[in-house]
Amino acid sequence: MRNEQSALVMAVGMIGSSESQSHRSDKRIDCAARERQLSCRLSNITRSGTLADLSPWGLSIGPTVPERIRAGVDLVIFTGDRLLGGPTCGIIVGRRTLVQRIADHPLIRALQADKLTLAALSSTLALYDEAATLDQRLPILSLLATPQDNLRLRAERLAPQLAATGEIASAEAISGSARVFETSQAGQSIPTWCIALQAKHGDASHLRARLRDAVPSILGRVDGDRVLLDLRTVFPRHDVEIVDALERLGGANG
Repeated sequence: MRNEQSALVMAVGMIGSSESQSHRSDKRIDCAARERQLSCRLSNITRSGTLADLSPWGLSIGPTVPERIRAGVDLVIFTGDRLLGGPTCGIIVGRRTLVQRIADHPLIRALQADKLTLAALSSTLALYDEAATLDQRLPILSLLATPQDNLRLRAERLAPQLAATGEIASAEAISGSARVFETSQAGQSIPTWCIALQAKHGDASHLRARLRDAVPSILGRVDGDRVLLDLRTVFPRHDVEIVDALERLGGANG
């Protein structure tokens, strides 16, 4: 609760909140940024921070980081991975004087990112210079922006190839939904196509473990008695590697 003694107002946006909850949170941020009757700073922590508007690709995640700054937020804290598409790290942007105070803190050397992380982050941020082609340049957005028809055709082509391997009893191309974030409560999902695999040996959990231990590792999720491979998480160039890995697993069982 704010009063005349408040020095900072912190608004925290959580991964997994519903669209209506996110809208209410963003509205509170906007109102707080506009209300300057109290001489306090406004900080916003958003774990889904991104620099570009992703609505053209069907994603509605609220204001971007630049929009939050323009709305009057003094500091925005967000992650370098997830929708930003870079390495795992924390990023703080905002008013120069406040960022400098943080940079001058004695503990900053213990918390700052290493040179490899900074190099990876720098390369990722450079991709945002050309927003029009961002979906072709940024890997995470390239996956999220893949057209449904593309995913369907790949699933229908791959399913019989996987069914022919010795590890799989049956494989079926099915439509589904993919969560943008990792929590089960996430309200943000997009349509996708999956390949539903039925294990020839053991149950679905056993098949998932076998796929995870394959080379390369294949990550699927259990849905009833089947394992789903979500093609929205797989680049087309890796399709053949999935087939080869399952053939090797089938050969090992044979």
